[in-house]
Amino acid sequence: MGILKIKGAGRVCIMPDQVIISGKLKALSKNNYEEAVLKLSVKVNAMTELSAGGEKVQYTTDSFSVDVETEYTDSKRVFKGYAATYRISITLKNDREIINELLAQLIPLLDEDSLGMDSEISNEEQYQKQALELAIADARQKAEIICAAAGQKLGEIQRIFYNVRDTEGDDYITSAKTEYMASKSLEAIAIQSKEIEVREQIVVEWNMI
Repeated sequence: MGILKIKGAGRVCIMPDQVIISGKLKALSKNNYEEAVLKLSVKVNAMTELSAGGEKVQYTTDSFSVDVETEYTDSKRVFKGYAATYRISITLKNDREIINELLAQLIPLLDEDSLGMDSEISNEEQYQKQALELAIADARQKAEIICAAAGQKLGEIQRIFYNVRDTEGDDYITSAKTEYMASKSLEAIAIQSKEIEVREQIVVEWNMI
């Protein structure tokens, strides 16, 4: 009679059903802060009127700031103006036509090179449960194989260790970047999402009889 300690792993791969689009609206004024904010408000108001897939776009404000903007010219700091910035995030259904429709409207409003995209699954708990069930089944299968090979029988579970990670410290949910390419003329925007991998690990101790 002895103790058998086995680690089980479960993995579920899912195509993301949501896309998060992020970006920065920016306005610059050489005169004062108020003018910069007023210029920015024009862009923000335009953004609030955007629609995609027949629905008005919902967004969240990530940050808002007004700062003095400078640049170095001939080793000297030169005043460029007052910069008002407004960072936003928009969550959309992972549908190519809807994403392209929004990007065609949004990109002209965004500051240069500020567009970002990421993918996610809307119901992570469902897939974490599936991965956990697979991890437990994997541990039991390994334990049964080892016991059979050793001429032993698998007894009762003594302990279960959850929230364990492997030696590489991998996270349970591997996020997926959305690969995108947007032309300046907006004539060609291609979207391709990668699968998201949900992983769970568990360690189970059994009696061997």
